[in-house]
Amino acid sequence: MRMFAAAVAMMVWLTAAAAAGAAMPWLDAFNEAAGRDDCSGMLAALARGERGHDPVAATMQGLRLISGRCGKANPGAASAKFKSAGERGDWRGMFYYAVTLNHGMGTDRNPAAAQALGRQALCRGMSEHRGRWDAAEEVAGLEEDNDTVAFLQDEYRRLRDATRTRDGELKEAADAEGRTSPPPDPQCACHWRWAAARQGSVAGMRDLGLQLIEGRGVVQNTERGWSWLVQAARLGDTPALIAGAQLIQTGRYSLTLQDAYMWLLLAERQGADVTERLTRLRSTMLPIQVRQAVDRLKDGPFYPPGHSDPDQRECTLYSNPNRPH
Repeated sequence: MRMFAAAVAMMVWLTAAAAAGAAMPWLDAFNEAAGRDDCSGMLAALARGERGHDPVAATMQGLRLISGRCGKANPGAASAKFKSAGERGDWRGMFYYAVTLNHGMGTDRNPAAAQALGRQALCRGMSEHRGRWDAAEEVAGLEEDNDTVAFLQDEYRRLRDATRTRDGELKEAADAEGRTSPPPDPQCACHWRWAAARQGSVAGMRDLGLQLIEGRGVVQNTERGWSWLVQAARLGDTPALIAGAQLIQTGRYSLTLQDAYMWLLLAERQGADVTERLTRLRSTMLPIQVRQAVDRLKDGPFYPPGHSDPDQRECTLYSNPNRPH
């Protein structure tokens, strides 16, 4: 296939893209060896990456195996590498596994599964803004010889046009989670919410936070989810204030009933009808606690610390044990 003919060149380019902003010594070693056309050095670097359970290394091994570079071509082993990388969160591994499924390269041919995986891969790749250009390059390398490839090209163009804005990203998230055909993809929804949140969308922060707290289709992460929800509340998002007040009352977070009451008062100030919620909460508080909440609000609302550096991997079911979340 033409898309695999330049696999080694793609490996070097893929390495540079994957390494952006990341400290991954095996990638540096691979690039240095590739610059010298040193097969033994490249193989050693890839082996080091795989020992570290890095899915990018598995994807690159797959490209090497399917091209026959630095060894004998082995489509079966390549397909297995792509599958493993995709299952651990690397969208290119998922994409290339879809291509091998589509063509029956080293695995049983399954165009329907190829379409489903291709859709997931493009979602995950394109929700990272740098990945939108990357996805264009991957799709451009496909041979137009069947319906699955045409589908991947059409899906790329659809996502490119539908997610040009933060509102578009949030609509894509809602569609991905709420659709019935094709089957819903809550992980994809999480990725688009992450993309919108990264661009400053308070709705994206709130929706991402709630999905992580509830663990809807992703690994439940109450700490990271709460941090995103707090960030939206800090920016005045009324639904985040209301949802946050409800969560505070569960005792799950290190805040008081006074904090929950204060958050509801803030939501009320912004026009939300929270009278019933305030009444119910007051029934569980002492009069002095209510006065404390009102007095504290005069000095300005209290929020716990906001989120740490955002990480797209918080949307995946798979994780690299050598990379902290």
